[in-house]
Amino acid sequence: MARLKSQSEQYITLHQHDYQRMLENTIMVEALKMAGIEDMPIYKAMLHILENEHVDVHIEPVSRRYR
Repeated sequence: MARLKSQSEQYITLHQHDYQRMLENTIMVEALKMAGIEDMPIYKAMLHILENEHVDVHIEPVSRRYR
């Protein structure tokens, strides 16, 4: 059922352990950024997945030469 935006809640409930986990993950990501992970392919792949909301799978065909 749809609601008008004015009728919806502006805040969400977050349990303490979820908040602590989110905070720890944020600190870890910031530390990895300081260590230079932004230049690595794995970090770029993660950003691509988050931005586009899908995963690209690239599979090379098997060469018939090696039968």
